[in-house]
Amino acid sequence: MEFLQYYNNSIINRCMHHYQQLLLSLGSCDLCHQQPVAIPLLCHHCVNDLPLFNYSLSGTNLLYWPAIDRLFPRRDFDQLVCVAPYVFPFNQWLPQLKFHNRFELSKLLAKLLITTNKTCQVVSQETTLLVVPSHIKKWQQRGYNQSHLIARRFAKHIGCQYLPHALYRVEQQKSQVGYSGKERRRLMAQDFMFNEEVSLPKHIVLFDDVVTTGSTVNTISQLLKQHGVQSITILAISLSLPEH
Repeated sequence: MEFLQYYNNSIINRCMHHYQQLLLSLGSCDLCHQQPVAIPLLCHHCVNDLPLFNYSLSGTNLLYWPAIDRLFPRRDFDQLVCVAPYVFPFNQWLPQLKFHNRFELSKLLAKLLITTNKTCQVVSQETTLLVVPSHIKKWQQRGYNQSHLIARRFAKHIGCQYLPHALYRVEQQKSQVGYSGKERRRLMAQDFMFNEEVSLPKHIVLFDDVVTTGSTVNTISQLLKQHGVQSITILAISLSLPEH
C-alpha cells in the first residue's frame, strides 16, 4: 500500500509539474521564450517573423502562382488557400499537435487561419466548411483529429456552418511516406465516403492541416463533385513545397 501511495503521489507530482510548466509557457512566446504573448503563444516580434504566404501577390488563390499550380496538374479543387509553407515553425507545430497532444497549438493555428481568412475572405457566415476525416481507429488511438480541433475553433469564430460528419474514412490510413503522387491517388481511391444524409451547397470549403501532394484533398474533391458540388476551395494551415 505504501508503494502504491508513493507511486500515485509520484504521478500526481509529475502531472502538476507538467501543468505548471505549461502555464508558464503560455505566458511567454513559444518561439523566443522571452517576450509576452500578443496572440496565443506568440509575441509581436515572432508573429511578424512568421513565413506566411503573401496574398497580395497571389490574388487570394495560390494556384495563380505558376510554381504552385504546376504541383497539382490533375486536380478537382478550384482554389487553394494556405497560411504558410510547411517550414519552421509550422513543420514543428503541426506534428506536436498531431502526435504530442499540444492542444494549445490548435488555438494558435486557428488564430493564424482566421487572420489569413480576413485577407482572402474565403469563408463567411454563409460558407459550408468540411474537414478531412480520420479513420475511426485513428480517433480511438489518438483520441482526436487535429484538423477537427483547428476547424472547430475557426468555424466557431467565423460563425459558418461546419459539418464534421459529412465525410468519413472507410479504410484506415496507411503510411504514405515514400509514395509518389500517382501511388497515393491509387491507394486512396476508395478511402472516403460521403454521408448521404447531409445536404451540400454548390460551393464547399474543405479544411486540412497540411497539403503535401494534394492526393487526399483531390480524392475528396472528386467525391464531392460526384455528389453535386460545383466548386471546392481547399483551406489549410501549410503547403509542402519542393526543396529545389
